[in-house]
Amino acid sequence: MVGYRLREDDGGMTLLVKTVALLIVFGIVLGVYFSYFAYKPPAAGAAPRIVEVKDTVRISYIGSFEGGMVFDTSIEAVANDNATYPKALSFSSRASYSDFSFTIGKTDCSDGSSDCAIIGMSDAVLGMQQGMSTTATIPPDEGYGAKDQSLITVKSVSEQLPVREVMNVTTFQARFRTTPVDGSVIEDPFWGWMSRIHLSGGLVVVENSPDIARSYPLYAGKTQGGTWSVVVQSIDDGANNGTGAITILDEFTFLGGNKLMVSETAGDFFVTENDDGTYTVDRNREVVGVNMVFRITVLQITKAS
Repeated sequence: MVGYRLREDDGGMTLLVKTVALLIVFGIVLGVYFSYFAYKPPAAGAAPRIVEVKDTVRISYIGSFEGGMVFDTSIEAVANDNATYPKALSFSSRASYSDFSFTIGKTDCSDGSSDCAIIGMSDAVLGMQQGMSTTATIPPDEGYGAKDQSLITVKSVSEQLPVREVMNVTTFQARFRTTPVDGSVIEDPFWGWMSRIHLSGGLVVVENSPDIARSYPLYAGKTQGGTWSVVVQSIDDGANNGTGAITILDEFTFLGGNKLMVSETAGDFFVTENDDGTYTVDRNREVVGVNMVFRITVLQITKAS
């Protein structure tokens, strides 16, 4: 009986081993089938596009100074929202707003093309992907360069002007925009005070007659960020060998800052009052010679061909 049982167990073990072996082989066959025939893994997605040199990008942007004043933007909502985005003096509204497109690495627009940008902006978007945003601080050497010192003048707030000025007819007409008439009294188009006209030997003598202690506004209707006026402090008719001297004091009122902008046909300029009894006239553009902060979003990338 014992021997029978041993033979029976041996037979059972052999059957079990065969069954397990068959299952293993069957599993391997199924694995091979699904691996090569039935299972189709998803194709790997294309690598995301990143901005490289010579690519063309389309972006939206907000340009501001380090103090937060916005000087330019491509976004109409930002342009119209002065509460959230206070504007710099040089900010100028446009009839329409659109995204900005440019070629990476192209920074020279001297040929009249519009697909170029300052170095700092071009460098800021390198390596970015579509939809990404960044904030970049751009120094002058990567922006609009250093200030031209020849366009900056420092003057005393206390000045002297002549009572009598002598000029030819051409100069008079250019300044007063009229023909001189002997004995006439006209308003000086710049200072705003009255002047008497004399003709002598083909020359024009202008005798300035401001009122002492009176304040005369300068650049009326042409200033932003404040006002500029002069107060006549004294008149010495016999000073400077009979030329006379009018002493005036420049006075500034600044609104929310320490700088005002004057808009003229020849171009805008900026005035700041100093602590030493002087003021500075700067005819450089406001974005020149300063750090700029750009908030940029990459909207589209067109790869270079």
